[in-house]
Amino acid sequence: GQRVRTLRQRTGWSLGDGANRLRSGLALAGLVAGLLFPATGLANPAADLQVMVVHITNEPGAIDPRAGRLHAELRDQYRYESLRVVTTRELRLDLNQSGGFTLPTGRELRLTPMAIDDKGALLAVDLHGLVQTDLRLAPGHLVVIGAEMYEGGRMVVTLELRR
Repeated sequence: GQRVRTLRQRTGWSLGDGANRLRSGLALAGLVAGLLFPATGLANPAADLQVMVVHITNEPGAIDPRAGRLHAELRDQYRYESLRVVTTRELRLDLNQSGGFTLPTGRELRLTPMAIDDKGALLAVDLHGLVQTDLRLAPGHLVVIGAEMYEGGRMVVTLELRR
């Protein structure tokens, strides 16, 4: 016992000090790793999407108030007399989960979030036989996909990332 106490007194080292140094070193390593490699993903990433299907025609008619944002985007770019919301869908899709529905034209719309972070979502969009693309959606921004001719007008699909 006497020899061990002398060694401890001379070096200032003990098992308790080593464990504390190890914990401090690990905490410092974790802090440095967090600063150098910040987390870019969310804990449970999901994309909350609003999909709106709109019928636009040159026939005299009303502008559906539910499509006010779309009308504001399109009115200076395209000529049309009526704009009617056919359907809206709310979709909550997890990362790599596909979802969608059949449009009134009979085409299948499929959406798949491939990446989700605090700046938005990278979304695979497949409008069967017409459009197949990847889009980056920022929260609150409206993306318009011009679909196809339908009942004397054009069917348009809008996508908006809610979260």
